[in-house]
Amino acid sequence: SDPLNLCTEIGHVIVFPEFQRTYITTNATSILLRYCLELPARLPGALGLRRVEWRANTRNEPSVRAARRMGFTLEGVLRWQMALPPGKEGQEVREGDPRAERVRRDSVLLAVCCDDWEGGLREKVQLMIDRQ
Repeated sequence: SDPLNLCTEIGHVIVFPEFQRTYITTNATSILLRYCLELPARLPGALGLRRVEWRANTRNEPSVRAARRMGFTLEGVLRWQMALPPGKEGQEVREGDPRAERVRRDSVLLAVCCDDWEGGLREKVQLMIDRQ
């Protein structure tokens, strides 16, 4: 979170297996986006942020698809963004690396900005919230 720049990141979205591929992720993310991006004058208690980011492992295609479906725009790939804990799957590291047990994670960076929100995403998100 970056309050000075009115920016935040949606953290890990964890959905129990029985609720995956249902409306749960879409609905929860929609509510978070509305809370983050809506101006307090329009929705009391809302944050009025300018930017919401979503980062995902480049290998996590379902997460990237979910973000795109929600209106996030792909901005790029952050190479070597994280060193994963031992036992996690990631890209190999260079030979002789001092932390070879911690494989690399490249992250996809996606974002929604306030101009996206005010340019039609607000209405799209509201439809997703209202969906039964």
